[in-house]
Amino acid sequence: MTYEAIRYVSEALVDLLKETADYPELPVEPDEIELISPADIGPNSTVRIGFYPYRVRKDGSVGSMNTTPVGESAKRDPPLPITIDYLVTAYPRDDEDNVTGTIGQQQALGLVLQTLNDVGILEPEETEGIEQDTRIGLTITNAPLDEVFSLWARFDATYQPSVTVEVSPVMIHSINEAEFSRIAERDVGVERKPDSE
Repeated sequence: MTYEAIRYVSEALVDLLKETADYPELPVEPDEIELISPADIGPNSTVRIGFYPYRVRKDGSVGSMNTTPVGESAKRDPPLPITIDYLVTAYPRDDEDNVTGTIGQQQALGLVLQTLNDVGILEPEETEGIEQDTRIGLTITNAPLDEVFSLWARFDATYQPSVTVEVSPVMIHSINEAEFSRIAERDVGVERKPDSE
């Protein structure tokens, strides 16, 4: 995984919620969950839960990383560990009145919180497109309210019930590779001198 790391992780989160929502008694249909900016939600939108990666930053909690061997004669620079912060928002359906829509939003947001808290991690080997050994943590965060309101102001959209989620570490692999030569092993014999008389 190189430059597509963020995309694959975002798709994995959406798929996770879609799998959870694939039951008739739940308040959300799988096709109502999308990766979308709040700025792109219109009055006739069918989105019930929207995921949006609003901030990407270097993950400083990961220590120094080693180069990765490539074959027998090359090595690749260490990957860049990043943290992705998502804004996850619940929207009312356009055919609902205020009371019904508000209740539906609360149910949808509760489903998001329940799912992310229960799962807690993305297993790399079980997630399409993700190529890293380290598990990816899913953490519900307490973003300051003024930061959340500032986000919505930049989207020029009406505030809707939301939660922020931190996903890390996500590895963006380097494409810098360097060849090296192995030192050939030599059999060095040591001849013992005869004792002097």
